[in-house]
Amino acid sequence: MSVASAVNRPAPASAGLAVCVALGALVLLVDLEAARLAVALAGVGVLVLAAGLLLTKRERLVSGVAAAAVGVGIVGAAVALAASLPRSAAALSLLPGLGGVAVLTLAVVPLRGDGSPGLVKLGCGLVLLATMVAAVLQEAGPTAVVVAGAGTVVAWDLADNAISLGRQLGRDARTLGAELAHAAGTGLVAVVGVVTAHLVTDLSSGSLSFSQLLVVLLGVIVLLAAVYD
Repeated sequence: MSVASAVNRPAPASAGLAVCVALGALVLLVDLEAARLAVALAGVGVLVLAAGLLLTKRERLVSGVAAAAVGVGIVGAAVALAASLPRSAAALSLLPGLGGVAVLTLAVVPLRGDGSPGLVKLGCGLVLLATMVAAVLQEAGPTAVVVAGAGTVVAWDLADNAISLGRQLGRDARTLGAELAHAAGTGLVAVVGVVTAHLVTDLSSGSLSFSQLLVVLLGVIVLLAAVYD
């Protein structure tokens, strides 16, 4: 076994769920079919990229590098499609998020090392930035913005948990049960946070001003982050 292959890696289920949740948050922020296609394309791209990185870590260099290059190309196509959206507001709210999903993927499927919490924060921060831009430009409704914000925190928590489990228990540990239990708990807290925000405000009416929506969004994020911490 080589030194590279012996390095611990993030827990796969939590890592995959984190990227999927981040993609789901972006879907909530767009209503154009072309924008949703861009998110779907990015999802395919990061999946192929992750497969390429895993193959490369297993010293299958030719197939790994080829797959990673294809994945990068697909993500690039998704970014180009997002940049060409007919509504500039939709493009501005989507582009940071697509970049964030790519960075998050690199954080939990690292070519070297055992994952990067710093890249997790950067990737989720970009997805949160996309959520904020969508709120500022009124590209998404209040409920979608709050749910997407909560989803971003969930993605951060899942990715962070994936790296922590990998470091603590090692690459050969069976962690699926613990990962699913953690994900269920995380999801439940997020749902409670969103429902609470809905009860104390009038999200469904869409009548909130941006400042009010910002306070609600930040409140949900701070609440979830405090619980996870």
